[in-house]
Amino acid sequence: MTDANVKSVWAVPGYIPALIAVAASFGSWAMLLPVIPVAVLDSSGSPALAGASTGVFMVATVITQLFMPRLLRRFTYRSAIAVSAVLLGVPALLLSVSMSPAMVFIVSIIRGMGFGAMTVSEAAIIPELVPRRLLGKATGIFGASGGLAQMLTLPVGLAVAEHFGYFPVWILALIVAAVGGLACLWIPALKGAPAEPQVRGAVAGWMVLVLPALALVLMSGAYSLISNFLPAAIRESGVAETAALGGIVLAVVNLAVMFARLASGAIADRRGAPGALMIPAHVFGAVGMAGFAWCLYADSAPAWIVAAAFVYGIGFGLVQNESLLSLYHRCPPSQMSRAAAVWNISFDGGQAAGSFLFGLLIVGIGAPWSFAVGGVILLLGLIGAVADYARRPN
Repeated sequence: MTDANVKSVWAVPGYIPALIAVAASFGSWAMLLPVIPVAVLDSSGSPALAGASTGVFMVATVITQLFMPRLLRRFTYRSAIAVSAVLLGVPALLLSVSMSPAMVFIVSIIRGMGFGAMTVSEAAIIPELVPRRLLGKATGIFGASGGLAQMLTLPVGLAVAEHFGYFPVWILALIVAAVGGLACLWIPALKGAPAEPQVRGAVAGWMVLVLPALALVLMSGAYSLISNFLPAAIRESGVAETAALGGIVLAVVNLAVMFARLASGAIADRRGAPGALMIPAHVFGAVGMAGFAWCLYADSAPAWIVAAAFVYGIGFGLVQNESLLSLYHRCPPSQMSRAAAVWNISFDGGQAAGSFLFGLLIVGIGAPWSFAVGGVILLLGLIGAVADYARRPN
């Protein structure tokens, strides 16, 4: 458990190994995130199937996350993270055997189970390791480590696939996941505490949790459009001749997420509570999505797409950290696994819904207008952000 005398998050036992596990797990996930949909398209699959590959992955992730709070009361966090590393890295090798829809869905389901176990376990262990007064900085660093890993691995996957084929990408993803599994050896053997029946808050428990969760659902749904369809849309629009620019754009998004999460955590610790940046986060996200829509519609220079990616990433990073800290602060200490599960279900459920929705939408109205719809959805999310801010005590 946490030590009240610890002055820095870096001195917390197990914190650095947990960071390594986070970075490796997210790196393995992110490396394949844009590669599998492009591989589906290159193997004569439809855009709907490409979107469904991520959608099925996220559905399996969310279903797994629903059971994780209970499982984490029986098994340690580190054992769950180690198993998730195996489930994330090994199944992708099956895609070298076949790219049939059945195989793509099988791989997506297995990897989604691993991702669901990993995300809840790694999010729930943060408040178990770190004193509450350092929680903002700790979550910001965790988010930044995941963002840095994604920034590095997102373009690598697409670039390696383009020059050497898809099999080396499956191998690289396996190696990265294995690093995360090994790091678990140095994580303390902690389990989740028994759940309490009530969630603290001024209003009903579900309302306390639903507003920050809704913000994350909307923002991650927009991200599914970027991660699944932007690389191919860039190639087809004439902005760039290959999908590799899409990997760079995704890396820029995660660079912005990394900085935004660090800033959000520091501000929350200084204020003593999260939530101040949720409204501007929605504005940044909507502007970024509108920028993507215009760039694809007008065949703008690649630099403008990169700029839109950075703006959107700022909004996405702020929402990620603000929503996670809000859930931590609104749940009692014994229900950190519940807070982690709600956050991750919102994050991944939004991506699952977005993958299916935008996959169908792109077929009907095209990529530029689909990104415009994504921007409008984020603007509508401002209503929930304003309502949540209004109910907070001064």
